[in-house]
Amino acid sequence: MEPVPYLFDRLRANYARRPGLIFENVAINDGSTQTFFWIDPKAREDHPEFPDWIEQLGSFNETHVHTVPEIAEDLLPY
Repeated sequence: MEPVPYLFDRLRANYARRPGLIFENVAINDGSTQTFFWIDPKAREDHPEFPDWIEQLGSFNETHVHTVPEIAEDLLPY
C-alpha cells in the first residue's frame, strides 16, 4: 500500500520480481472523503539539498506536510 503515485511506481518496480505480492495505490482512513497531501517530486529536482526522507512526507492534514522547520518555507510550493 502506497498512496503517492510516483512512490507507488517505485515500490512496484523494486518488488517486480517477487511473486505473490499485491500492490495498492491507496491511503487508508476512516471512510470519509479526504484529500491526501504529499510532496511533489519536483521538490527534489529544485532542492537537491532536501533530506532523503522528504518524499515520505504525506498526510490527510496538509499542515503536517509543511511542518519541517528547517525547510518549511522552501517546501510550501510543493
